[in-house]
Amino acid sequence: MSTISSGTFAATLAALTLAASAGTSAPVSAKAPLTEAPKEESAFDKIWSLATLYKNKENPVIQKLAFTGRYHGQYAWLDSDQGNYDDYESRRFRLGLLAQVFQDFEIKGEMFSDLNSGGDFYEGFTEVFIAWKPDDAFNLTIGKQKPRFSLDWSTSSREILTFERNILINNFGIDYETGISVSGKTGNFSYFAGAFNNDVGATGEASEFGDLDGGFSYVASASYDFKDAVGLDKAVLRGDFLHSEHDAKDDLLTKFDNAVAASITLKQGDVGFIAETLYGEGDKGDIWGFYLTPSYDITKKLQVVARYTYAHSGDDILRAQSRYEREADLSDSGNGGTYNAGYLGVNYYLYGHKLKLMTGVEYSKLKGGSDGGDYEGVTGLAGVRIYW
Repeated sequence: MSTISSGTFAATLAALTLAASAGTSAPVSAKAPLTEAPKEESAFDKIWSLATLYKNKENPVIQKLAFTGRYHGQYAWLDSDQGNYDDYESRRFRLGLLAQVFQDFEIKGEMFSDLNSGGDFYEGFTEVFIAWKPDDAFNLTIGKQKPRFSLDWSTSSREILTFERNILINNFGIDYETGISVSGKTGNFSYFAGAFNNDVGATGEASEFGDLDGGFSYVASASYDFKDAVGLDKAVLRGDFLHSEHDAKDDLLTKFDNAVAASITLKQGDVGFIAETLYGEGDKGDIWGFYLTPSYDITKKLQVVARYTYAHSGDDILRAQSRYEREADLSDSGNGGTYNAGYLGVNYYLYGHKLKLMTGVEYSKLKGGSDGGDYEGVTGLAGVRIYW
């Protein structure tokens, strides 16, 4: 796969902007029937629409050009037997551009920043890809993207119901990688398959795609929507497989050679439920476990979420969560064998997932390995999630 520089990508998007300005203006939509009152735009609708720079389905060159991004900020406090911690963190800040061109193609580039003390505004690109989407049944994506292994990791950070993902997927060392993937949906079935290079390179390198000379990981997943069969608003079964041929040069997915995940998602009215189990095996040891996430929508805007997590490693390779358990004074490795955690949170949706306030508290306990590292404590969180 050829390497594309960030400068080339920026030049491409600049050209697309010029093409948009040369195109015809968006056509005026037909008036709604007199019997139907037109939907009134909210203040949030008007503000978020500013991110769309251009939109015209009739333009043969460029159909859409829009800013993308997200900001996740959170204040955390930790009270544990091994030490305390409290601080505000700009958890995620990303900015980018999305272009839909030639009817069937999508180009996206999104950089990330570190707004915390000592961080740089530009740290590199999270995503840089081109996707061919001729229909729902087949999409082809090439570039830096998300290897969609497991439900928890595949769900965007914009839409997860808890502050952080579960400890199991966080122990995989998974992140955005350069690769090629195919995905689609036909009937009740959806699928994803891809190959990704584990050598992403150091932050801030000239190439945003890594050196591409490391080992490769292969991901496959399939899901089945059976809501009609059981009469629920939502009912999806999903299975995932990961195989990683990692080597010494790799930065990601170096811990396990093979892994599987299985999940179920249910929703009926105001009640939701997610359950997922994961297993990973490698030369350094194995881990397995599960999490259960029930939720209840008190109103259209107010939601309560709970999560129970269990994880186990007979080889004591299970590492405490970086946010924020490892802020305590653990052993050098912070590894252990058995982990239990319970989370309870409240989400308030001002503008759906695009603007929401979150609060949560989690009690967790990790039984340390041979080098000690026992952990028991409570983490409290309050924050805001915004994306556009």
